[in-house]
Amino acid sequence: MKPFFKNPAFFFSSLATSIFFAAPDCGAAEAFPYLPAPTRWAIDGGYGLRLWDADGTDPENQAYREKARHGWILGGDVAVFPLRNFGVGMAYYRFLSSTTEKDYAFFDGTRGESKDTYLIEYVGPSLYFKRDLSRVVALVQLGAGVIYYDNQHQAKDFPGVFQGAVPGYFGSVSADYKVTRWFGLGMTVRALLGRIEDLAYNGIDITLDPISLTRIDLSGGIRFYP
Repeated sequence: MKPFFKNPAFFFSSLATSIFFAAPDCGAAEAFPYLPAPTRWAIDGGYGLRLWDADGTDPENQAYREKARHGWILGGDVAVFPLRNFGVGMAYYRFLSSTTEKDYAFFDGTRGESKDTYLIEYVGPSLYFKRDLSRVVALVQLGAGVIYYDNQHQAKDFPGVFQGAVPGYFGSVSADYKVTRWFGLGMTVRALLGRIEDLAYNGIDITLDPISLTRIDLSGGIRFYP
């Protein structure tokens, strides 16, 4: 299973460019800067924190596990509002973190270098509940979709990859500030829920103890209201 987007930075920069040149002339619209818009495009980046227990039953490697909980978020969503305060759309978010230790204590009693890189992607439809407050737009977003899990793992000289996909759910609260009629800046707090236990390790199906994919995201970015 390959990551959903191989080059998300290129995708979102191209999306922003197309929106910029396709946006309507603001000359007439600037006379009515606070009117609600029928569509919303958001591009976000920020910080994510996975909420699984870093202590577990492995106290010697606690710092290794703790580092893997913290990562970077990149994503975006597109929404259409058929009603003034209600909309539907699609969302995509990716979480990336990594951790490494040159003197890792393995379960067999040996020691050596260990590396883990985590890529967790979410994609799916969502519902929007919106309230326009002058230049500020408040939104609540709820979604259900698919979480793609990719863990590139290396123990000493033995690389491997754990991959899988499971249902996922999220809820978020956002506040956008409209700089102009069609362009704004925004902040979002998001909670993503999910867990996975059926994985493929180097292409071989295995079942592990459930791995929590639940996390909290704090992100900010640009908004378009074409």
